[in-house]
Amino acid sequence: MKILLIHGAKFLRALQALGHDVYLARPESAHDLCDDDNDFTIHEVVHRAGFEPDLILVELFGAKPLIGGLESCPFPLVAYCFDSCFNHFWLSHYLKLFDLVFVDFKDSLSRLARDGISAHWLPFSIDPESFAGDPVRKEHDIGFVGVTESRPRRRALFEILRREFDVVVAGASDHDADSDLRLSFKQTADLYRRCRIVINENLYDGVNFRVFEGMASGSLLLTEATDNGLGDLFEPGVHLATYTSESLLDQIVHYLSDEDARESIAAAGRDRVLEKHSNLARARQILRTAEGLTGALRSRDAARRSLESATARYLVCRRWPNYIDREFSQIESLLSIALNSHIDNGRALWTSGLLHGEWGDEKKALADLEEASQSLPHEPLLAMHQVHLLQKLGYQEPALEAARRVARLAVSASVDIAHAMREALTDFPLGARLWFQFGRLLEARGQGVHDHAVPLKRSLFPRYAVEYYQRAYEGGFGSPALIAMGRCYARHKILNVAYDAFMRAVEEEPANAEALFLAGVMSLKMFRRQEGLNLLREAVAVDAAFRPRLASLALRPDERALLG
Repeated sequence: MKILLIHGAKFLRALQALGHDVYLARPESAHDLCDDDNDFTIHEVVHRAGFEPDLILVELFGAKPLIGGLESCPFPLVAYCFDSCFNHFWLSHYLKLFDLVFVDFKDSLSRLARDGISAHWLPFSIDPESFAGDPVRKEHDIGFVGVTESRPRRRALFEILRREFDVVVAGASDHDADSDLRLSFKQTADLYRRCRIVINENLYDGVNFRVFEGMASGSLLLTEATDNGLGDLFEPGVHLATYTSESLLDQIVHYLSDEDARESIAAAGRDRVLEKHSNLARARQILRTAEGLTGALRSRDAARRSLESATARYLVCRRWPNYIDREFSQIESLLSIALNSHIDNGRALWTSGLLHGEWGDEKKALADLEEASQSLPHEPLLAMHQVHLLQKLGYQEPALEAARRVARLAVSASVDIAHAMREALTDFPLGARLWFQFGRLLEARGQGVHDHAVPLKRSLFPRYAVEYYQRAYEGGFGSPALIAMGRCYARHKILNVAYDAFMRAVEEEPANAEALFLAGVMSLKMFRRQEGLNLLREAVAVDAAFRPRLASLALRPDERALLG
């Protein structure tokens, strides 16, 4: 089979070992870019590969340029998404261009299914050669490889561990995350093999790459307990060990003192990973699943695909604004194809309005949004975007009328929200109370927070609830806005940012029992247990109604006694 790999070489050697002819294309290489316009297109890559591929496998990971021309690509397209949990907001559009989709986090399957995308779970894997070698003498109690500077939860974890144990932490700083200073797979394996325990702390709940690397090293992996796929792959206590924030220290002490149990589990974990979770095993899984694609492609709806691609590219530019110079004309061209085909003109005009409102002609943006609203009269988010643009252009009365339309449409989400929104509209000119209610409406519609740990810059067109809450906070709404922001992040398990929001709410209003309680809960999850207990105790002292909620928290007996 002739296979074209785009972006990543993860499966290059495995596919070659299976006897396939593989060409790797990366936009970072100048010869893979089109000479005329520096545009990385599938047609140019196929030309340079020198063959018509039976399969094109695109790795979607990080700030990589989106490859052009997929909308009209005649070959079978397969996507493998890394960090799918953080990028759902644009992947939910872009993945509609592919015939087969694989994701690294299990819970992405249900999220994508709600957007009409049928995906397959393909967890991380390792190259066994990087982890080959004889056992070595254990030099450290605990080892970890990864970024720590921007991860307050991770920093707190290692502050605790360093007090009690010999801990070695390595890896690039945040500033060097894409540099040659990052440890190679071989260097990571060598470090882990010298540790009795490899510990894993993950930014997002699920089975990340460190699970497989730690186990492949032959040291005991101690990872956070999760229901997001871990039990489908491994058996805790047999292949690895798990911890929670309250059981962490006890687990470490137990396994450091019981060498036989530790080494037995470590050996079983290594065997399981090398047998079932190698790059070769994953490559076979991809090819088995893709067998029916060759010669049996679904019909290519160029206009629909152009619209999805344009929307994805616009959202990618919101995530990485430095891409807009490269993408602007491409997005316009794709939207033109969709509009000329009269396919879902409301959505196409809406995306055009967002694009021009943020980076182009605001008057054109206003006209596009107004025309879009004729096709989508029941979409409150579209009306929200009109509110912001009208207000920015100084059209206060039309902005107020658009806001009233949002309030009427909000009834479908919640009568209470719609009522609160109408109340806020008495606060003319439009102010912080209305932004707060906009946030509540988006949260009720399942659009609580951007899928990344760092919030998007506040733009002309906020898209997610947390951005409206930020606008409300900046307008003087105070701790309620911060609490709402923290709640959104906590629900999406982005603990670092949730913790910061709740703690800022406590600083704003030290006697707010809700802020104290939520900050206490998040402190416990952030491994700041003494701080968390103190905050919980203050919350109960301010308002005894919060005491029954202590029963639902995972606390040790001594901690419950401390709280009374």
